Formats: sequence, C-alpha cells, structure tokens
Amino acid sequence: MNSAEVAHLVGQLSAVDVSASDVESCTRVLHDISHIIAWAEAAKVYVATRLTELAVASPAIFPEHVLADATRVSLGQALQPFKRAAAIETMPSFGTALAEGKVSVAHVDVIAAAIGKLEPAERDQFADRGEFLEKVAERSTPGEFARTVRTELLRLHRGDGLEVLRRQKRATYLETWVRQGLGNVVPAW
Repeated sequence: MNSAEVAHLVGQLSAVDVSASDVESCTRVLHDISHIIAWAEAAKVYVATRLTELAVASPAIFPEHVLADATRVSLGQALQPFKRAAAIETMPSFGTALAEGKVSVAHVDVIAAAIGKLEPAERDQFADRGEFLEKVAERSTPGEFARTVRTELLRLHRGDGLEVLRRQKRATYLETWVRQGLGNVVPAW
C-alpha cells in the first residue's frame, strides 16, 4: 500500500460517524484501520532496518535505543521491529504482505519467533516455504497460522520420514555366531 492509498483510507475513516454506524460499517472501519496499522508497522520495520545499517556505519548509534526513544516504548518493546526485520529478511514476501495489509504484524511475529529457533541451514529450508506460509497467513488468524508454522517446523526437523528410517536402520543390527555346534542370535537396537 503506498502513501496515497493510506491517505485515502485515512480520509475515508475520518468521514465515518461510528456512533451512527451499523455492524457492516463498523466492520469496514475496522478492516481499514487494520490495513493502516499493518502499513505503519511495515514502515517501522523498514526504519529499524535502516537504523541497523546506519549503526554499522557509525557504531555510536544504538538503533534499539533510537527506536525506543522515538516511539516512547521500553527497550524490550523496541526490539520487536528488529526481530520482524530479520524475519522479513529471511522471507521478504512477508514484508510486502504486511505493507499491503494482507497479513498482520502478529503473523510476522509468528515467523520471527520460528526463525529465532532455527539453525542457519534450517532457516534456508524454512524460507523455501515462505510463499506457502504467506498464502496461509493471508487466510488465517495468527493463532491458526502459528499452528501451521509449528507443523512446518516439525516437518523440517523430522524430514519426510525417510531420514528417521535411515537412522533407525543404521542403529539396528543383528549379531550371529556359531561355536562348537551352538548358535546364538543377538538383536541389538
């Protein structure tokens, strides 16, 4: 969503008398507000990314502190846009979807939390599922989306089942021997 679309939405919203609105009008207002919030959160992520770039060039800049001061939030809360930026760097389609209001910041937080638990090689595999996950996020609540992400993480850790089978086969063997006419079979797991 570009700034002209945001300005248009804000203009429409300011013309609505919510006190005289029916359920349909209130629903439309909430929908438009969620789009504006998503756009603003995406902008905050882009600013956090730029602050990080500036901090590399000038180590005296503490990006999280700048963001916390400017937005009047705690330092812990100021970390969120940076985590979201890392998630969007891994899955860029979520940045676009957030800016367009197709997903909420809560959806991006689910991705950020998942990525934070992964090793670098796993992140690449997880990122390959970005397009699929974005489509799921567009049609689900953050809670429903979190369940899908957990399923994807389990699939990533477990593989397609073949690796588990290979590992089990490597871990099992059978010993047999015969001594003086007596045989013995010893399974080992």
